[in-house]
Amino acid sequence: MLRTLARTRMPLRAQINTRFMSQTTAAAEESPVLFSDNGTTRTITLNRPKKLNALDDPMCRAIFPRLKEWLKSDSANVVLFKGSGNKAFCAGGDVATLAKQNAAGAQGIEQSRDFFCTEYAMDFLLSVYPKPVIALNHGITMGGGLGVSMHLPFRVATETTLSAMPETSIGFFCDVGGTFFLPRLDGELGTFLALTSSRLKGYEAVAAGFATHYIPSARLDDLEKAIASLDIPKGRDATELYSQLNALLNDYSEVPANFKFQYGGEFRALIDRTFKYDAIEDIVAALKQEGEAGEKIIKLLGERSPTSVKVTLAALRRGRNQDIQSVFNDECNYAENFMHSREFIEGVTAKLIDKPAREPQWEPSSFEGVTPEIVKSFIQKRPGSKNDEMEVVINDTYKQYPWNFGLPREVEIEQYIKGETRSSDYKASPAEVVNHFTNKYSGKPGVSEKVKEVMQRKTKPDPNEPKVLDWVN
Repeated sequence: MLRTLARTRMPLRAQINTRFMSQTTAAAEESPVLFSDNGTTRTITLNRPKKLNALDDPMCRAIFPRLKEWLKSDSANVVLFKGSGNKAFCAGGDVATLAKQNAAGAQGIEQSRDFFCTEYAMDFLLSVYPKPVIALNHGITMGGGLGVSMHLPFRVATETTLSAMPETSIGFFCDVGGTFFLPRLDGELGTFLALTSSRLKGYEAVAAGFATHYIPSARLDDLEKAIASLDIPKGRDATELYSQLNALLNDYSEVPANFKFQYGGEFRALIDRTFKYDAIEDIVAALKQEGEAGEKIIKLLGERSPTSVKVTLAALRRGRNQDIQSVFNDECNYAENFMHSREFIEGVTAKLIDKPAREPQWEPSSFEGVTPEIVKSFIQKRPGSKNDEMEVVINDTYKQYPWNFGLPREVEIEQYIKGETRSSDYKASPAEVVNHFTNKYSGKPGVSEKVKEVMQRKTKPDPNEPKVLDWVN
């Protein structure tokens, strides 16, 4: 009898355990952030595919302590970010929730302020993280998604990557460190992308500096396995590890056939000569001299919040001379001011909450109506603000990113052609310039194409020695 009872209980226990395991698995799958270990790699998966993996407060509060924990772990050598599903890495912050909170009153505004300070503290930690971090920007990667990835040494784009900083179209400013990384893109490209919310598709993210590598999505699974299986001896110098990862990513990378950058060539020259001004009125005046192309950009600017455009421009100009820690501290203040403003609620409600979507009613409705006093009220710390210094886990900072595993920056090419970084007193020929950067970047895909585009746009033959180059300012 006892044996029979035991036999009847065993399947029952097995059934209960199976049910428990399935419930546990389901609960994990429903978690907004998934964490996993694979060798010495620690993977963070943003897991809200129905919301395009948009960041919210619980997600940031889950990720932040894990990053702190892995700082102390000798077995965690590499951190990898990715998104669930095939549509998005991260479409940004969950601004719809924030706008609804703000509309509900003071308590909601305080919750929104607290979210941004937590998000920025997390992004800042990533910007100074002493271990290599990789982001797989597969699919939509905008706003808060760029806040996670842009400050990392390794940022992978695929054929489905769609990147933008769309904040001026919803009554906000280009945050998550955008006032640091956008002014450090080539020329005035960052200013243009910030003020117009223009998008980058696929390899364009690499060409613009938003990504460091372009890897077709069919190779991502193999790439993850290769990263996890890297032989990383204990005590290896950090520089060697970064170089090892860069070489691995380069092995999987390519340049799409017949690629042409929509913001390169003559259009890029137009961007540089029109967006160099510190006042939006001067930018618009310059665009009016550029014919049809200029009119199209003016139309784009006119669809954005005039307040957001002016505040963003002021923040970009301020940020280009600041260190990254100061930028994030200032952005906490900018964000709080926008949470108290009508612009953010109106922009998000019109674009993302109301069905069907409608055109926002901006106040003021024109650039002329946004006075210097209004701009100042968004830039300065709000009276009575609870913003103190954001939480700093690693007290480090810099004014230029300490690494560049993407394509060479235009200023780097300029310095070489001008002879500022060459030992030779002789001017360089086009072939010498291409060979120099191809060798310096270890044959990285896309380097020669980038160098040739810059030379075509920014150099001319020396009048006395046509085989060598002069830089054109």
